[in-house]
Amino acid sequence: MNSLYLIALFGLLTLLFQVYRLAYPRPYPNIPYHPASSKRLWGDVPELLRSLKTSQDPAGFLFQQCRNLNSPVVQLFLKPFAKPAIFIDDVREVKDILSTRTMELDRSTKSQRTFRPLLPHCSLVKATGADFKGQRRFWEGLMGTSFLRRVAAPKMYHVALELVDLLRAKAVIADGRPIYFFGDFDLAAFDVIWKVIFGVELNGIRDEREATVEAAKHMEQPVSKDSVATMPIVSKPDMYNVICFVIQSVERTFMSFFQPLHHWLIRQSPDYKEKWALKNRIIDGIISGTRSQLEHLSAKQLAECDETSAVVMGVHRQLLAERGELGNLAAPTQREIHDELLMLLIAGHETKAGTLSWAIKFLADNPEKQDRLRAALLDAYPERSNGVQPSAEEILTSSIPYMDACMEETLRVGKITSRLARIAVTDTEVLGYRIPKGASVTLNPYVGGKPLDIPEELRSKTSRQSKGNFQSHWDPEGMDQWVPERWLADDGSFNPHSFPRLAFSAGPRVCYGRTLALQEFRITLTILVLNFNFGAPRGELASMAAHQRILRVPKYCYVRIGAL
Repeated sequence: MNSLYLIALFGLLTLLFQVYRLAYPRPYPNIPYHPASSKRLWGDVPELLRSLKTSQDPAGFLFQQCRNLNSPVVQLFLKPFAKPAIFIDDVREVKDILSTRTMELDRSTKSQRTFRPLLPHCSLVKATGADFKGQRRFWEGLMGTSFLRRVAAPKMYHVALELVDLLRAKAVIADGRPIYFFGDFDLAAFDVIWKVIFGVELNGIRDEREATVEAAKHMEQPVSKDSVATMPIVSKPDMYNVICFVIQSVERTFMSFFQPLHHWLIRQSPDYKEKWALKNRIIDGIISGTRSQLEHLSAKQLAECDETSAVVMGVHRQLLAERGELGNLAAPTQREIHDELLMLLIAGHETKAGTLSWAIKFLADNPEKQDRLRAALLDAYPERSNGVQPSAEEILTSSIPYMDACMEETLRVGKITSRLARIAVTDTEVLGYRIPKGASVTLNPYVGGKPLDIPEELRSKTSRQSKGNFQSHWDPEGMDQWVPERWLADDGSFNPHSFPRLAFSAGPRVCYGRTLALQEFRITLTILVLNFNFGAPRGELASMAAHQRILRVPKYCYVRIGAL
């Protein structure tokens, strides 16, 4: 009997030893890695965690390892029992992969797993195949110039002017002290995207200003003008709070090593269930109400229906598809419409708030460039000197090279998309390194890191052919500083081919809301620069440190505001 126990114990110990061995990193052959990390259960995680204590910017640490290992392709060990994660840091090859190699390196299943519990039917979680392409075709025109100019631009302009009124009120309250501004930009962006998607006024910024002015009458400010101004805490619209809660849950999931489990636990909380149910009631109610208005229209009336919002567009086309009037496009379910609209809602306001926040930080930190931008705007809109704001149409049709340069440089240096996750759907090769099928691959979209010396023959054919598409891929004087002038040609015109542009990705999976984000960025930044002078606060509040939400945003969103 004792022999049986010994045999069983030996078998158990052997099994545990094998499990223990499987938990350790198993490097891919011939891809550089840190030898010390390969001998630890948690691989490169200890160094990553130490970095996050100071930077809260994981992408910075991850891609720095390409420099540390002197290779454009490296592998890191970030989780027990998991395959290594491959990182690629070379602008030319990243641009080529995104543009021409989606059949080899498609959107990562990791990204899909992160968003699938929230948006199981939206295009974001689909591989680049027939379903994805059909869904994009169904919503064709939503991000087109016609819809954005006709439907979105007036709302963007209106909210930008409301934001001016709010910031003027806060500038008076602050009396020269720095104010926190990200929340205002975030709410303004949500006001816009809610109206564009659902056709309903939220009035978040208007209500914020009224409540702030009233509550501030009874508040005392810090004695020091270097201290952050005290502002009243004002209640926000229910749907804004819900979406912020969802974004925070995604943010926490991104930072977790066990994402599916982590998000499942979040979804079990009573707070999450309550907010998610409220979101479903409101959005499903708007979709159902829109369908009730349109489904009784005649064929002629339906054909002439004006698509005045994204929800009207979705339901209108759903009805046309059900009647067989959209060719071979299948009619989406209400759930599919719901998820696509929610995806646009989450991504649409996050992009604008983050991008605009970086722009204000950079302008405040570079007063001479801020003055140059304002002078260029006043040259284009001289009536502003008489108190007249330029119209949305004037803003969107005027050619102002320095504005284009400031926007492009903000997207580049701000790195709102700090990494792009892909998966190898077949065995392939990048820069001479074999990438096995199923490998997790993360691309660095930052255009500014000094490129490593890579023999031209190691590049893909399409990468070699596209070498001359851009004036340069690197500035020998360095590219970490915010210098809009690098996007200007010798004659002062804006040169979009100065460097690659990867802030919104590229190729078939380029950011769907790119045009919307840029249009809103242009309108709001123009109005703000014409109405305020932005000054940098002192000390840590002026830091350019970043914080990773769904996108990469400034950690310290503080600025001094002076009304003009």
